[in-house]
Amino acid sequence: MKNNHSSSIYKRTFLSFFLLISASLLSVTSFAKDNAVKQKINLDFSVIPMHYGLLNAEPWTWGEAKGLIEYEVSSDVSAGDDQITLNGHVLHESELFVYLSYSGKYHVAQVKSKDDNTYHLEDQIRGGISAGPNVWNFYENGSHPNTAGHKAIADFAIEHLNTANIENKKHVFIGDSWFAEGTFIDRFSSQIAGSHVINKAVHGRTSSEALLAFDTDLSNVDSPDFIWVSLGTNDYWNRPIITSHEYIKNIENIILKVNTLGAKAIVIDASVGIYDDGTSQPKARSDNYANALHTLKNNSKSSAGSLHIIDLFSLLALWSFFAFARKKTNLRKL
Repeated sequence: MKNNHSSSIYKRTFLSFFLLISASLLSVTSFAKDNAVKQKINLDFSVIPMHYGLLNAEPWTWGEAKGLIEYEVSSDVSAGDDQITLNGHVLHESELFVYLSYSGKYHVAQVKSKDDNTYHLEDQIRGGISAGPNVWNFYENGSHPNTAGHKAIADFAIEHLNTANIENKKHVFIGDSWFAEGTFIDRFSSQIAGSHVINKAVHGRTSSEALLAFDTDLSNVDSPDFIWVSLGTNDYWNRPIITSHEYIKNIENIILKVNTLGAKAIVIDASVGIYDDGTSQPKARSDNYANALHTLKNNSKSSAGSLHIIDLFSLLALWSFFAFARKKTNLRKL
C-alpha cells in the first residue's frame, strides 16, 4: 500500500512538473512570436490627435455655414470662461469655431448651447480673446477646414511637439488636400524657426495612392528630418470602401518607408467624416481610422511588459522542480 501510495504521489508530482514546464516553454515561444511582430512594428512616429483632441470627433453638419465667416466678439473674454457673445452669422449647437487668443495662437472651441447671441461652450477658453473680429467658423465644407481651421490645426500640432526638436529641420509634407491647400504649412513655417518645408501633398489622394507614390515623391528630397502625413479624408469617401485595416496597413507601410530614410514620421490622425444622408458611414469609418492609428502607436511602444509572463512561468516551473525534488526525497525515506 505504501509503495502504491508513493507511486501515485510520484506520478502526480511528475505530471504537475511536466505541465508547468510545458506552459513555460509555450510562453517563451509565444513571447518570441509576439516580440517578432512587435519588432516588425517598432516604428518611429508621433501622432497628432486632431480627430478627438482638437475636433472632438465633430464633423461639419447640414445647415452649418460654409466658407470663411468672421464673427465679432462683443467684449473681451478671459481665459477660463466657458461662454462668449458674438455678433454675426448664427452658430449651431455642437458646431466648431476658431478663435485667436491673446497669445496669438489659434484654438478651436465647440458650442454647447446658445441664448440669443451668447454661446455656452463645451470647454473653457484658452488664453483669452480680445473684443473684435477674432472668431471664425471652422469648416470650409463637409470635407475641409477653412483657412482659420488650418491655422488652428497647425498650432495644435506644434503644441503637441517639442519645438526645440523641430526647429532648423527639414520637414516634408505628404498627404491630401488638408496639406496641399497650403495654409497649414504656411502657418507651421511661420511659427517654427529655421524650418525648411517641402510640400508633396496632392489633392484627392488616398492612403493607398500616397503609399504607391512615396518613393517617387521623395526621390529628389535629400535627408529629410521629419515627414508629416495627413491622410484619411479621401479614404472614407472612397469607392470601393477602404477599410480601417487597409488604411492602417497603408499608414504603417508609409511610416516604415519614412524611417528607412532616417526620418521620423509625424502623423495627423484622420479628419472627421460627415453624417452622409442620415447615415454614419463616413463618420464611423473616420472614427475607426483614428482609433486604428492610436492602436498602432500603442503597439509600437516597448513590449517589456511581456517579460513578466515569462518570469511568472519560470518561477512556477522552478517552484515545481523543488517541490518535485523534495517529495522524491521523502518517498525515498519511506
